[in-house]
Amino acid sequence: MNTAVPVPKRARFRDQQHLEPPPNLPQKFKDVIKEMGGSDELLVIQKKLFMCDTNMNKNRFSIPFGQILSKDFLTEEEKKKLIEGQKIKAPLIDPELQSHDIFLVQRNNPDVYVLRNTWNNVHTSNDLKKDDVVQLWSFRARQQACDDASSSAED
Repeated sequence: MNTAVPVPKRARFRDQQHLEPPPNLPQKFKDVIKEMGGSDELLVIQKKLFMCDTNMNKNRFSIPFGQILSKDFLTEEEKKKLIEGQKIKAPLIDPELQSHDIFLVQRNNPDVYVLRNTWNNVHTSNDLKKDDVVQLWSFRARQQACDDASSSAED
């Protein structure tokens, strides 16, 4: 899988009622992306976290199709895999620049993607709460670079 997905810093929704245009990807993420051999950064979604995004029993970050800003963040082949019920593994870089292996899946509801697997670790270690505003970015990176970055984060 060539998609790596960083989640940049958060902001309290009540403090930033209008986020138009969305903020740029912070330089620290651009630097990590470059180290991974990455390019083609795309803002996928900027959204307020809902209760389901922070519910420990659900362990998922929802990406409703209607809120996706960059519809072409997935290739046609990746979209097909998701429709067929397969999951796509990708590294996720959290606000503290920690790497987590995460899976992108399409829910039974065909209008929602979700990030699963280690989402609880991401939202708890970064103290993400309901109503926080987050950005989800995607980028393309060499597979080996992604694997190396994920491995080195565990050492």
